[in-house]
Amino acid sequence: MKQFGILIMFFSLLIGSDSMSFTIPTIELNKRTDLQTIVDQEDGIYLGHSSMVLLEDGNTILIVYPKGHGKGEIIYKRREIGLELTKTL
Repeated sequence: MKQFGILIMFFSLLIGSDSMSFTIPTIELNKRTDLQTIVDQEDGIYLGHSSMVLLEDGNTILIVYPKGHGKGEIIYKRREIGLELTKTL
């Protein structure tokens, strides 16, 4: 119990110090449609959240997502920066 009290005192001193006097900027992405990209759409079919990676060439993005909610066919696409998405690979 004594260690817990010391821990609380430490954090209260840390929070009250000037070293913590900063804020982390946030962006509300729901309102920033200029930052959003539609990867794919199919009528009446839920497409899962995409995972993307920029390759070392700095120009190619690989995109993978499920056709369904966490299950189903895996869709794999490639995009060169500035170009449209390829057909499913």
